[in-house]
Amino acid sequence: MGRYPVLRRKTRQIFPLVAAALLSTVTVCNAAASEDSALCPDLLYLIEQSESGFSAIREDTKSEFGGTDAALVLSGASYCAILEDAEKTSYRCVWTYSQGNEQAHETFQRLAKEMRACIGTKAEEQTDRSVNHPDFYASRYYPLPGGRASVNIKDKTALRSTLVSIRIDGRAGTK
Repeated sequence: MGRYPVLRRKTRQIFPLVAAALLSTVTVCNAAASEDSALCPDLLYLIEQSESGFSAIREDTKSEFGGTDAALVLSGASYCAILEDAEKTSYRCVWTYSQGNEQAHETFQRLAKEMRACIGTKAEEQTDRSVNHPDFYASRYYPLPGGRASVNIKDKTALRSTLVSIRIDGRAGTK
């Protein structure tokens, strides 16, 4: 008992700090996990809505970014819109960051991970081929019955921005 008195005193002093740090880490991990899992119900709902051309979440107002505004805006997104062309109707949300902001890459990785975890049993992740221009670009595609989902990141030098987006494409002719 008397051999290591200094060690015991230091252990008693350090233990509360270690316990607080551990509790803090668990809290942060749980918050991050709950944030990730909160996106999955929205993704599944959007995939379901893709079969009807997103009619339940389509606003009457035109989006300044093309298409019409979407009533469902994913957490933290700069904007969300419903886009139509001759082949498909799509839901698109964009997160905007200053160019080179590391948080853009973290958001891309988090969204791709959540997409894979949420619909991974229904789709296989595919990566996009390289593009031939100086701006950075990466994407992940998830084929779905009747459409596909994607998560993208791209630098827009002219805008001094990095854009991260989620896109859910619906069936052709669902407008």
